[in-house]
Amino acid sequence: MKRLLVLAFLVMLAACVPQERAPESPFVEGTPVEIIEKYYNSWAVRDYATMYSLVSDGWKVLEPTARTQRDFANHLNGFFEQAKGITIAEAVEQSNSGNEAVVLVTLEVESLDGKIVVDEQTLTLRLKQNGWKLIHPYGEYADLS
Repeated sequence: MKRLLVLAFLVMLAACVPQERAPESPFVEGTPVEIIEKYYNSWAVRDYATMYSLVSDGWKVLEPTARTQRDFANHLNGFFEQAKGITIAEAVEQSNSGNEAVVLVTLEVESLDGKIVVDEQTLTLRLKQNGWKLIHPYGEYADLS
């Protein structure tokens, strides 16, 4: 009986331990277009730490490949197994409510055989306490908080 009480106490104690959260991203200054430009320019030089600071903390919790900066870097580094590089050709802000902005991005991706593929993406950013953050850079999840 005493062991059962001790076990029940340990289970209750474990339930009270706060869950580990991803560390909060640092504040990054810039307009939504500047944030997008920093994101893709950082990707071109494999600066995954900067890229990781530009996405929302809520998205990092939702997206399995972005739970840690290492997971994020490993996922994005796979891009270079399929392409030589990525450059941002244009980024145009389509809307901005002051709390949410939509940016149309035109990317040029150089394939391993040297061909240039043009890709357009529409990206959403939200103004968080730590600046404008991408809420859905890739994957199926979006930080709607």
